[in-house]
Amino acid sequence: MSLIIHGTFSYTKPWWHSGGDFHTYIKNSVRPNLYSQGDYFDWSGAYKKKHRRAAAAKLATWLGEKNASAVDTIFGHSYGGAIALMSTAYGIEYETVVLLSTPVHNYEVDWRNIGRTVSLRIHCDLVLLAARARQRFRTNVDEYWLDDWFVAHDLSHDHSIWTAGNWKATLGL
Repeated sequence: MSLIIHGTFSYTKPWWHSGGDFHTYIKNSVRPNLYSQGDYFDWSGAYKKKHRRAAAAKLATWLGEKNASAVDTIFGHSYGGAIALMSTAYGIEYETVVLLSTPVHNYEVDWRNIGRTVSLRIHCDLVLLAARARQRFRTNVDEYWLDDWFVAHDLSHDHSIWTAGNWKATLGL
């Protein structure tokens, strides 16, 4: 199974839901095993660290209910990527973690539970600057950059950007 986790304030946006633009692209072109049932994982999208920590625990519980302690690929946008990383502290294992414009903080991560981690982001992400987050991981993550500077934080999950940039191949997916 593969999953998409939305970021802060994206709970109501359709791109990550089954039938949404990015979900459809990933399902059809990258990971046919992308979870598409109606009981998908979601979280509040609230901004505080305690909300992300609670979401990581909720993700571990949700995966346990699905009998999926190991996940093929997880795509996490913004703080959804943080939730994916933090869930490793609950024993969740990922073959591949794809971080999409994920802020860099000191997350509690058990890196032994991740096969590989890649990050796709824009240069000088204004949303991450506002969050006072670093703009790149220094260890354990292969960083990749979209060509544009100061573009929308959401471009890292835009299916047309993925297609035009051949990000599936570049990220080794």
